Amino acid sequence: MGYIFNNRPSIKKHEILEQLYYKYNRLMYHIALQILGDQFLAEDAIQTAFLKLEKNKFKIDSISCNKTKSFMVIITRNIAFGMYNARKKEAITYDCDELEEIPDDKMLPLDVVVSNESILDIQDALSSLNSKYSDILLMKYFSDYTNAEIASLFNISEELVRVRLYRAKKLLMKKLNEGKTSDE
Repeated sequence: MGYIFNNRPSIKKHEILEQLYYKYNRLMYHIALQILGDQFLAEDAIQTAFLKLEKNKFKIDSISCNKTKSFMVIITRNIAFGMYNARKKEAITYDCDELEEIPDDKMLPLDVVVSNESILDIQDALSSLNSKYSDILLMKYFSDYTNAEIASLFNISEELVRVRLYRAKKLLMKKLNEGKTSDE
């Protein structure tokens, strides 16, 4: 597996991981500690995040940019919630209809034309979504990850990624349409 860093193959993956660690470890620790409530588990979550990054492909343009920061937050939050759920020994089950047949992604174009005014509306609507939906939307459309890469990073199936993308788009459109009708 490899990584993409501004198409500069001379930089080794471990060097990038080291730079990411020094830049974002405190932020990652804070997020994991809020979710897990235990400093040792928070440290384990950070270690797990970097082990996951070591084993998988990841794309970053720059160490110090908002896109990379949000990527590190999403990965940490996902791992911390996974650890939290495992600690509570709750079996992760999905609704039977969650794995229902859905149309292909190509058949679901984003129907919103983004203008300067609508960007804030989209940000507000996106921030109001459940993180399992907003994180996948951000990874797919903001960070340009494939469904397979998202599935690998979140430890879920590609089918579940497609389902969550479909649902997230529907919820986002609903929230955006609600905003339009309340403003008019």
